[in-house]
Amino acid sequence: MTVFTPAYQRDATMPRLYESLLRNKEVCGCDLFEWVIVNDGSTDGTEELVRRWCDEDRLPIRYFYQENRGKHIATNFAVSVSESEVFLTMDSDDVMLPDAVVSFYQEWQAIPDKENYKGVVLRCIDDLTGEITGRPLPVSPLDVYTPDLRFKYHISGENFGFTRTDLMRAFPFPELTSDTRFCPENIVWFEIGKKYLERVVDRPGRIYFHDTDNALTAKSHNRASANYYWWLYGVNNLLKYFIYDPKQIMAFLVGISRDGFIIGKKPYQILHDVRGWYRKCLVLLLMPAGWILSVR
Repeated sequence: MTVFTPAYQRDATMPRLYESLLRNKEVCGCDLFEWVIVNDGSTDGTEELVRRWCDEDRLPIRYFYQENRGKHIATNFAVSVSESEVFLTMDSDDVMLPDAVVSFYQEWQAIPDKENYKGVVLRCIDDLTGEITGRPLPVSPLDVYTPDLRFKYHISGENFGFTRTDLMRAFPFPELTSDTRFCPENIVWFEIGKKYLERVVDRPGRIYFHDTDNALTAKSHNRASANYYWWLYGVNNLLKYFIYDPKQIMAFLVGISRDGFIIGKKPYQILHDVRGWYRKCLVLLLMPAGWILSVR
C-alpha cells in the first residue's frame, strides 16, 4: 500500500500522523506500506521535519517537492511514482488508528473478484465528538457503488479508503484552470466509483481533526472556481439520483449558476458546459436563483 500525504505548511500537525504510522507498522509487524510525501511548496519546517524522519529510517518514506500547485496535482504525481497495488490518501493533519492498515489488508484480501472493486473504505472518528462521522451502514460490510452510498444510503461525511493504483492512473484528477489550486475530490471518486464497487466497513480507521489553518485544501484563494466544477459534474452525471436526494440535486442545479456568475462566466458559457438539452433547460430555469445567490 502507498500511503500518500500532501503537505502544505503542516510541520505542526505532521508529527502526530508520523507517530500513528509508526504504531501501524508495530501492529503489522512488517512493511505493508510505504509513505509518499509531496511537499506542495511549503515555506515552514515541513521539509526539515520529513528529512529528519528519512534519516531515522523507521518507516519506508519517499519525499518529493513541487511548487505550490494544489493537492490534486500532488496526488497525480504521487500516483505516478507509486509502486503499490493500492493508493491511500492520508491528510497531513489527521491520525491513522493503530490497526487501520491491518484492517484494510484483511478486508481487501477477503474480496475474491478484486477486478470489480476499486478498494476498501473504513469510517472516521470526529476528534471533537469521539463518534464515527455520518450514519451507520445498513449492513457491514456493504459492497456498493460510490454515488449509491452517498445518495441512496445517505452515508455522507468523512470516510477513509484506498483505491487501486491502476484505477487512479486511469482516472487522474483534472488540472482545471491554471489558477485553481483545489479540485473537488469527489469528481474522481464518483467517476471511478460509478463503475467499480467499493467495500465499506463500519469500523473506524482514522481520526478526523478539524484543523483548517494552512490546510492544503483550505487556502485563502477563491473556492468558487473549484465549486463550479463539482456542480457541473453533478448536473452532467448525477441528476438520476433526484428521487433519492432532491435537496442535493437542486444544490447542483442552482450552485452551477451561482458560482459560475461569481467567477465571471456568462449564462451562455454556463449552458455550453452543461450536457443535454433537458439539463440545459433545468439550469436555465433555476439560473435566476443562482444569480440572486451570487450577488448576495
